[in-house]
Amino acid sequence: MSSDRISRNELLETISSQREQLQRYETRFRDVVKAYKSLQKEKEALEESFKALTSSSPQHSTPSASLSSEGAEPDSGQSQEKNEGDQQEIVREKLQTLSRSLTTVSEEKSRMEASYQAEKKMMKAEHESVVAKWEETCRHLQTQVDTFQSDLSEVKTKYRRANSWKRCPICVGLVSIS
Repeated sequence: MSSDRISRNELLETISSQREQLQRYETRFRDVVKAYKSLQKEKEALEESFKALTSSSPQHSTPSASLSSEGAEPDSGQSQEKNEGDQQEIVREKLQTLSRSLTTVSEEKSRMEASYQAEKKMMKAEHESVVAKWEETCRHLQTQVDTFQSDLSEVKTKYRRANSWKRCPICVGLVSIS
């Protein structure tokens, strides 16, 4: 029965530790998923920025702009103004894309920083809690040690009184009086 109790208690302890470990893994997994999603948003924003920076203006130009550059038409002044207007629109689009990307990256960085600070604060509070619990346990154990030493001292005194040891003047050893 005693060995069954020990093994049952060991099993319950193992189950408890495994539950705690599973909870830690679940929390870590959630954190990894959040970090992945955050990095995915950042990656998309940076890719948009890269595309905006690397795209060349001829891809966005109109057919009339390419015709005006090939031939000498009488309306070349108007087509040049239209070309400049198109270029300005392309630059505005790139600037808007870059602004959106920068905003997205900044928001993600801010969110990650806030998450880090919250986690740091939580871990500090948890550490302080563990330290306080440890100190309380040490005080409790010291109290128990003091109590046990006091009890031991009392038992020794009672034992000495109960056995009334007396020194024999002839032999230097201890003799019990019966």
